[in-house]
Parts: sequence; C-alpha cells; structure tokens
Amino acid sequence: MQRSPQTFPPHWGPPPSLQTRDIRPLPPPYGLGSSTLLSWITSNLSKDASAEEEVRNPVIVLESSPPFNSLIGSRIDDAIVKLEDTFNDYVVQKIPEGSMVTMDYRVDRIRVFYDESGKVVGAPNVG
Repeated sequence: MQRSPQTFPPHWGPPPSLQTRDIRPLPPPYGLGSSTLLSWITSNLSKDASAEEEVRNPVIVLESSPPFNSLIGSRIDDAIVKLEDTFNDYVVQKIPEGSMVTMDYRVDRIRVFYDESGKVVGAPNVG
C-alpha cells in the first residue's frame, strides 16, 4: 500500500493535522491517504484551477473600478481616450444608447454606451 507523499505545493499550506483513518486513492501523484486529505487536496486543486482560469481569461469589472465608474455622465470622447490609454490591448467601442450589438463575448473588447447629448450612460463593460 502506497502512502501519500508529504510534498504538496507550498502555497497550499500544511495538510490537515487531524485526519480520518480510512484509506482512499488521492489524485496523482499523491498516492493514497485519508478522505480528509482527499478533500483538502481536491479543494486546493480546485482553487488552483480557478486561479489559472482567471489568468487565462481575466475579468475586468469596470463598473466598480475607480475611476471607470466615474465615467458615467462624462463626455464620450473623453471616456474613450481614458480607456484606450489605460487598456491599450483592448478594442474600445463607443455605441449609441439603444443600438443593436452582437451578443458574442470578447475579453479584449470594451463597450461604452452614450446618449444623444454625447454623455456616457453606463459604466463601460468588457465583452
């Protein structure tokens, strides 16, 4: 019977000090261990996978990120310049309020809606 090696990624911290006495197969390469250890490893692997997904597909919440939430009510051209200067790898689109737009999601696109007076009507959004 192969026991679990005690080498885990350092950022996981120490494994649980109290564990049940049952023996379960652990995700490779960890061998065998308790269900407590299995739960701890599974939880940490899930957190790591979520962190990797965020790196691959970053979500920028402009609605709550100062100064972008302050763009509401500003002139559209000023808002576009500010966004393009800050997010130079993004396509920034200015769109009249009420216009039809595609429903596809692009992580490299920021849309800014404006009214007939040329003022931003909502926080810019990625997608």
